Amino acid sequence: MNTPKKVVVVGAGIGGLTAALALLERGIDVEVYEQSNELKEVGAGIQISSNGTRVLFALGLEKTLAQVQVRPERRELRHWSTGETWNWFDLGDKNVERFGTPHLMFHRADLHDLLAGAVRACKRDAIILNKQCIAVASQAGHADATFADGRTVQAAYVIGADGIHSKIRVCLFGPSKPIFTGCIAWRGLIPMQKLPAHLARMVGTNWLGPRGNVLHYPVRRGEIMNYVSTSEREDWQIESWSTVGTKDELRNDFRDWHPDVQLMIDQIETPYKWALMIRAPMPAWSKARVTLLGDGNVLAASTESSTVADPSVADCVASAFRRFEFPELTRRDTIATFRYPVAYEAAAP
Repeated sequence: MNTPKKVVVVGAGIGGLTAALALLERGIDVEVYEQSNELKEVGAGIQISSNGTRVLFALGLEKTLAQVQVRPERRELRHWSTGETWNWFDLGDKNVERFGTPHLMFHRADLHDLLAGAVRACKRDAIILNKQCIAVASQAGHADATFADGRTVQAAYVIGADGIHSKIRVCLFGPSKPIFTGCIAWRGLIPMQKLPAHLARMVGTNWLGPRGNVLHYPVRRGEIMNYVSTSEREDWQIESWSTVGTKDELRNDFRDWHPDVQLMIDQIETPYKWALMIRAPMPAWSKARVTLLGDGNVLAASTESSTVADPSVADCVASAFRRFEFPELTRRDTIATFRYPVAYEAAAP
């Protein structure tokens, strides 16, 4: 039996679409299967540092990204109570001089839309919606992806980019139980015109305080301020970040903080909350012709999946996945050990 000349990506989020675009740009056929009946991303911000923007620029997205991005001047720290401010590190031109490409901030939906458009420009029908993958398996000459409608698709490789509740991860390595950290996170968006000038700036700000922290940064050309905060609590352990909270509850978590924090909370249109979880680090995230990318492998993966070799060369499969897996594994284990005794996982973003 001939090896299929394509790669299947399960999940059409930011990671899955970036991997698909990288493969298509290399001349490798791709099909992306998404369980939702429409392509959409949550209303939240995302920061892409230079190692990520280098990949996006190499994929030809520099000009289109410029239409929606924020290129911040710097990151700063503020004291939770007094509001005292310290410059943390410079970004902007200095970041480009040092690393070659800029640190950028986006609304996730804007970045997602651009990636989907780029994938479809390469292959009009690459993204297939309303297809829930329920099982994967590696065979002698191919990989199988089986869907809830009973259809099985054969491919040279399968990339599982199906998120924190990854079915692909369970198929490969069995179920894992998340452990609550004792912290919850909040997110929300604020129209920039509702903020005073001293807050409506093109910088990223981290507020540090007891039992919590606040982060805010501009997205969508500076038209929106993205708000994220964490606080220590034991009463919310839902592993989802699409649950709507209330301003009163959020305000109570930061009731003694600086008036600027209170002002931002008052202007959030809809606050969402989610539990921060940990899971044991995975010793591997590839098996034969199937690998994981992004939240599915506990720690968010980079777009190094674009190094997957030509699927017509069977003996390149294992080495391609090893090149993706092991350098990242070493780096992430170091980060995870520094931060927590097991791998850190924000249960969604």
